[in-house]
Amino acid sequence: HRDGTYTITFTPQTAGPHQLLITMDGQHVRNSPHDIDVRPDYLTLCNPQHVINCSKNPISIAIHENGDIYAGSSGHCIYVFDQRGQLKNTIGSRGSGDGQFSYPYGISIKGDVLCVADSCNNCVQKL
Repeated sequence: HRDGTYTITFTPQTAGPHQLLITMDGQHVRNSPHDIDVRPDYLTLCNPQHVINCSKNPISIAIHENGDIYAGSSGHCIYVFDQRGQLKNTIGSRGSGDGQFSYPYGISIKGDVLCVADSCNNCVQKL
């Protein structure tokens, strides 16, 4: 990047502890190697066999503690998928009332509480 930072991609094949060695021009970058602990549920969510087809451009995502995947979309709703990527539920619709969204750009889920940053309605809804 122009600010002197770099983006790296790491795709683990197994769960457990890993050491990520980062070099540039044959030299370790500062603080390399990095110790990373990969959780088994991460591999399940990121496994290419579990590609989720969200027909309305996903723009935000949150993972529930039970493994369900919540995806905000330009379809002005929140899609809820199970761990296998199967659609379980759709929350909300287009609009400006309670439970309605206009570009839900940020979502967070903890327990039974879903918070949605509703961009074009200039609000955060707690459902």
